[in-house]
Amino acid sequence: MGTPNEHTPRILIVDDEKIFRSVTAQTMSEEGFEVTEAANGTEAMAFIHEQTFNIALLDIRMEEFDGLETLKYIRKHSPDTECMILTGYAEIGIALSAMKFGAREFLTKPISNEELIQRVKSVWNAHLAEMRLKDIQTRFNSQILNDLLTPLNAIKRAVDHISRSDARSGQEKYESVFQTIITTIGNMETMLNDMIDLTMYEADRVGIERVPTNFDELVPAVCTQYNSRIAEQKINLKVDISPGISTVEVDPEKIQRVMKHLIENALDHTPRGGSMVIQVSPTSQICNGKMTECVEVSITDSRAQILKGELLLVFDKYKDVLTHRHTDASVNGLRLPICKSIIEAHNGTISAESEEGKGCTFTFCIPIEQ
Repeated sequence: MGTPNEHTPRILIVDDEKIFRSVTAQTMSEEGFEVTEAANGTEAMAFIHEQTFNIALLDIRMEEFDGLETLKYIRKHSPDTECMILTGYAEIGIALSAMKFGAREFLTKPISNEELIQRVKSVWNAHLAEMRLKDIQTRFNSQILNDLLTPLNAIKRAVDHISRSDARSGQEKYESVFQTIITTIGNMETMLNDMIDLTMYEADRVGIERVPTNFDELVPAVCTQYNSRIAEQKINLKVDISPGISTVEVDPEKIQRVMKHLIENALDHTPRGGSMVIQVSPTSQICNGKMTECVEVSITDSRAQILKGELLLVFDKYKDVLTHRHTDASVNGLRLPICKSIIEAHNGTISAESEEGKGCTFTFCIPIEQ
C-alpha cells in the first residue's frame, strides 16, 4: 500500500441493518470513498485480511461479534485503520470502552448524512496529516542516519588507505589522512550532540539557570571570538549597542550558544567582502496578552535573499526534508531549531526575514521581566 493520498480512500461499513448499511455505503461512495460492506463482525474480520482499509465504520449491536470485539480485532490486525463506532445506544460506558480500544470517533444514530460525511472526512483528514508527519519523521531520521554513515565511510576509507600503505615510508604522508579523520569525527560529534540537545529541549528536559546578564557586555564578547574568521573573509562587521540596555535574567551560557549559532550561520552565508550588522536594543512586544518590555538582538547579513517558502521553515528541524534540499552536510542543520528552543525556553521569540538586496535578518527578543 502506498501513501494515503496515492489512492481512493477505502472505508469498511459494518452494520447488520441492511437498509442503513446500503444508504450509508451509497452516501460515502458519492463522496469519493471506495466502499466495502460487511453485515457482521465475522465478515468484517475476513475482509480485513483481504485488503487494507483506511476507515472502518462499526455498529455496536451485532450478533456473533459485536462492534467492540470487531474494533479490537481490527486494531490488532490492521493498526493503521481508523475505527469509528456508530450505534443507536448513547451509553457513556460503551463510548469509553470504544475509545480505550482505539476508536477515533463515537457516533450515535440517528445521524444525518451531512454530519456523517463531515465526521468521516474529519477522521480521514486527520489520518492523512498523521501519515504525512510519520513520513516526514521517517525521512528525517533516514537523512540523519545517512549523514552519520557518510563520515563513517570516510573514516573507513582513510583507515583502509593507511593499512594498505607501506609503513616504512614515513608518517608525514599520513598527516592529511589523520586530519581528515579528526575533522570527520568532530563533525559526527557535533551532529550527535545537536540531535541529543534538540531532543532534550523538545521534551522540556533542559533546565534554564537564570542569572542577571548584561547583553551590552555578552554580545560584544561573543563577537570577538570570530575576529579572525571575520578578517579572513574580509567582512565588514558593525556592532551597534543602544544605550541603557536593561539587565535580564537569562541562562548566559545558552544565550551565548544562540549568538554563536546565529553568527556562524551569518558567516557561512555571507559572501567574501560582505557585511554584517549586529544590534542590541530595547523594544516591547505582546507577551501573554500584555505589552512587555524586552531586549532585542538582531543579526543582519548581506547574503542572497532566502525565498519565502524556505524562510517559513528556517527554524524547522524538518526543513531539508520538506524543501527537498540538503545543505552543509547537516553538520549545522539543527542549529537554528536549537536556537528557537532556547529562546522559547526563555519565554522569548525568534524570527527571520529576508528581502532581495537587503540580505537576511535573524532577530530574537527576551522579556526583561520573566
